[in-house]
Amino acid sequence: MKILKIMSLVLSSFLLLFSLNTALAADDEGVDDEELYISMSPHFTTNLSDAKGFHLLQLKANVGVIGHATRKLVKLHMPAIRHELIMHFTSLKVASLKGSKNRAALAKKAQEIIQAVIAKYDEEARVDSFLIQS
Repeated sequence: MKILKIMSLVLSSFLLLFSLNTALAADDEGVDDEELYISMSPHFTTNLSDAKGFHLLQLKANVGVIGHATRKLVKLHMPAIRHELIMHFTSLKVASLKGSKNRAALAKKAQEIIQAVIAKYDEEARVDSFLIQS
């Protein structure tokens, strides 16, 4: 009878641990839908291709991504992402940056560039936003 109680206690403990582990695993799966932000440090300072003199673009920004896996991917490929963004920024004219609509268009294009870079490695990774801070 004593052995039966011990076996029952051990089995109950095992089932409790198993159910807790399953619940924690389910929570971890849901976390990958979380929006996370990555700083694009160091900030961008690039020349603009304007024939009317020497102009610099100084830009401080963050990238919004969906999930920890995408965050890891963006951080891993940050040199390639920065390269593609700089190549785009240096092709811009000063006039194309004036006004809030143009800045929104720049943010959208930057988001698309980052998405294209990481899509080479994982087609399901999602870049949600490119947030210009200054």
